[in-house]
Amino acid sequence: MKNTIFAICLIMTTTGLCAKNKITSERLELDVVLQLEKSGNLSVAEHKLSQLFAQVPDNSSIRLAYGRVLTKLARNNKAIEVLSPLASQSQQDWRPWFWAGTAMLLNNDLENAGVFLDEALAREGEEVAIWVQRAIVEQQKDNSQAAVYMLQIADNLQPNNPDVMLNFAYANESIGEISKSIIAYKHFLKSSTSDKRYGKLRSLVLMRLAEIENARKKQAMDKLKAVTSADNI
Repeated sequence: MKNTIFAICLIMTTTGLCAKNKITSERLELDVVLQLEKSGNLSVAEHKLSQLFAQVPDNSSIRLAYGRVLTKLARNNKAIEVLSPLASQSQQDWRPWFWAGTAMLLNNDLENAGVFLDEALAREGEEVAIWVQRAIVEQQKDNSQAAVYMLQIADNLQPNNPDVMLNFAYANESIGEISKSIIAYKHFLKSSTSDKRYGKLRSLVLMRLAEIENARKKQAMDKLKAVTSADNI
């Protein structure tokens, strides 16, 4: 009897150890993939995550990472498919809602994107990235004033965030608040100076500021010409 009990205990202990080793191995592999993602090697990260996901589809951390990388690669339909099971009303983590909502936004599915991003905000109302994406939804719906309000909230949470400043500038320009737009564009340039990710965007913003300045000068000249012409009548 003692030998039988010892055998059962040994089997249970060994099984638990194997399961623990398996979990540890999955975490190590996921850590490697997350480093690849962080360094910008998205294609390699996606390939490794697809393999991990096929092996352990029930691992929510792997599913979330896979869906996030798919979204970053603009493989939106696949990202939504992967992330949707994590986006349930009982799920308190805001990230599945955020990344699925972002994929929907990239798909131009604005209504569902708004719903998913609102769910993300309901779970984490102080995350600036959610407010920015939610504002972009409104901007895409030609509701620039609502976008401005949302970006003001984001700016209160994290002043001079480059993403906030850039979208705030664009939204203000859309509603004709050119002076506010110029200020925000300049704040974006200042706050993004040391971040290589914004290199191309900085060039585009500089070009846009030059266009706005040229348009203002032309408008001023046209007004001056109109006044001069009226004086000569």
